Amino acid sequence: MIIMIKEAKHMNEKGTVWPTVAIGVIACILGLCIGLLLAPSTPADIKFPTAQEIADKVVVPVNPAPADINNSKLDEIYTETFKDDQWEEEATALATDEWSDNDYKDLFNAMVSLNLSINDRDDINDVNIEDDAFDGDTEDKDASVVQELEVKYESSTGDHLKAYLTVTTEIDENEVDTQVVTLTA
Repeated sequence: MIIMIKEAKHMNEKGTVWPTVAIGVIACILGLCIGLLLAPSTPADIKFPTAQEIADKVVVPVNPAPADINNSKLDEIYTETFKDDQWEEEATALATDEWSDNDYKDLFNAMVSLNLSINDRDDINDVNIEDDAFDGDTEDKDASVVQELEVKYESSTGDHLKAYLTVTTEIDENEVDTQVVTLTA
């Protein structure tokens, strides 16, 4: 358009500016009309595909069924890689089962022997394992599991108290050998 104006000034000197301006105006009007005719009349005319239509066009390759694959080597690698973790979980479960068995009977007896003011094992309201440590031998199924417990209980006077205890469990050949409960300082 700027070029046309410059040309129009130049042509004005010669006296032929109006035909050039008329052609420019006609070209603009014609372009606007063509643009309006080709553009959609409303946004509702635009159709977007649904999620199902897109999903129908996606091709997912089919892998062989698990029955067709020999997983024995993978199982062997998995077992060898995670056997220490599995033994740690088993040993920790053995230690926890030992002190929590029979509604905390052993834990209650340990609390009484530590001179904590508790009347009955039913007075133990909640036990949380705050921390644990594991040291063990997977091959021999030996381990030492140390668990730090927070025990919430009702005292002999009816007060709701917390006791922090350390439970050390020695496991020999997958059997609990000893379990010692001490008061955490």
